[in-house]
Amino acid sequence: MTRSLMRAFLFVLVLFSFATATLPAPAESPERRAALKLCKQKYREATKGKKYLKSSDRKARVAAAREERRKCEELAPRH
Repeated sequence: MTRSLMRAFLFVLVLFSFATATLPAPAESPERRAALKLCKQKYREATKGKKYLKSSDRKARVAAAREERRKCEELAPRH
């Protein structure tokens, strides 16, 4: 009895995981995609010359650029 219930539960679990995996992801609006592209471009430009800096300066520049990108992505329009 326990074995059959466990198999049924696992079957439902696997079935549910496949059902959610096949659902299409919600499409992003063109405005959001453009804003995220701009954020990514700004991040790339901010970290471009980092390999020529000292270790502490490089870490500071990357951390600042990452924080700026995070804020930029938060401000991007959702819909």
